[in-house]
Amino acid sequence: MLSGACCYTILYCFVLIFLPLIIVYNSHDFWWKQGYYLEQPALSYKYLANFQWYGLNNQTGQVFTLMYSTNPTINQLYSTFRIPTIRSAELDDNRDGIIERLEMSINLPLQDYELIYGFTAMVYYNCKLYSRAKYTFDSIAYMNYESGTPMKELQIDGEMMFHQSSPLSVFGGYTILYADDPLVDVTNTISAEDVSIETIMSKFNARDTSFRFRPSYQYVSKRGVFPFAQYNPQDHISAFNTSITIRIPSQIINFTPEISAVLKFAWIQYMSIFVVVAFLLFSLNSFIFKHQLLFTHSIADIHHEKIQ
Repeated sequence: MLSGACCYTILYCFVLIFLPLIIVYNSHDFWWKQGYYLEQPALSYKYLANFQWYGLNNQTGQVFTLMYSTNPTINQLYSTFRIPTIRSAELDDNRDGIIERLEMSINLPLQDYELIYGFTAMVYYNCKLYSRAKYTFDSIAYMNYESGTPMKELQIDGEMMFHQSSPLSVFGGYTILYADDPLVDVTNTISAEDVSIETIMSKFNARDTSFRFRPSYQYVSKRGVFPFAQYNPQDHISAFNTSITIRIPSQIINFTPEISAVLKFAWIQYMSIFVVVAFLLFSLNSFIFKHQLLFTHSIADIHHEKIQ
């Protein structure tokens, strides 16, 4: 049969090992399931953009839509398009090799009596996450502005913000997302429906991982012209100019940590509680055996030899 001291020793070892585990596990943070880190993503302009202008012919009263794409294949699908003057520049302000912002200027020539009331742009990006979660994919900066009065000039400034519906994996090397389903594939035969705003944005919004343009402000200079008013040569402008600034700030990335990080985090928590529990149990153990609260047989650790 087991003695009282033996039963106490078994209970002592069980409490010493499992009590810290029970305490840490019930703290609800024992297993590290999600992590966050800050990263400035590497976004590069694909030199692909689609533009649409909505206007009114002040003389005939007809509504018109002008379209243009930087890709000639897409332009061939448009029945009415007009070629603007486009200037773009990718700027690396701190010279760390990562683009901080993209600036674009779109100058659309206008004819007499043409009034612009709306503008839509889709600017395509190659996106890359490189710090812990390694992903590459394409994305769009979509922007739209409509005015109740004719516009002379439009300025749009905003940020590309990371959007994710689930944590990203950090296992292995780079993962190419949506490789089989790009937003626009101009290498294959396409139709006007494939490159329409409705089709592209429907596909874009269905993605779990993307970068989305969030405007900070939109400023418009309006023309002193009213619909169907008598034409005044002084009110004529030769072009409608749009200035776009797309900023790329640092982003908070949500990821699923690897198993080694999960175990390390759990081990640190366990040991922090284990030290406290062990100190209390060692003190209790010393008191019990020092005062012989349990029947035990003492054996001396040091044997003194008899001096002859």
